[in-house]
Amino acid sequence: MITLALTVNPVFNTPINAEICEGGSYDFFGQTLTTAGTYTHTLQSVHGCDSIITLTLTVNPVFNTPLTAEICDGGSYNFFGQTLTTAGTYTHTLQSVHGCDSVITLTLVVNPVYNTPLNVSICNGNSYDFFGQTLTCGHVHPHDTVCPRL
Repeated sequence: MITLALTVNPVFNTPINAEICEGGSYDFFGQTLTTAGTYTHTLQSVHGCDSIITLTLTVNPVFNTPLTAEICDGGSYNFFGQTLTTAGTYTHTLQSVHGCDSVITLTLVVNPVYNTPLNVSICNGNSYDFFGQTLTCGHVHPHDTVCPRL
């Protein structure tokens, strides 16, 4: 009589979840992964049975947010605690909820301030409306035909 003692060794299935940021990579048993998906790798257990590792890779986005702002010459713009006074492109990097970069790019425009002198003459007894302010001649000699410049 022959008695057989049969041992059934287990096959191991190991799930792994991993996350990377967009533009990043994940090394999976020598394979460089850059896209989201499900990947498997088979090893042999100590008993010669398959040991399957299943990786679920998530690629989290990197956010790039463009902003445009305008200030007047001589003014300033507060950009995350930095006081900006000159035109240009500025960046600030934050971390998203998944730990990936969130880059804010500001294009700052500095508009000129114009100082335009006006030379106005009015006749005696007349007035000049200067943006809602009425200007009149002061003391004018009766022989003058032109009021002094305002």
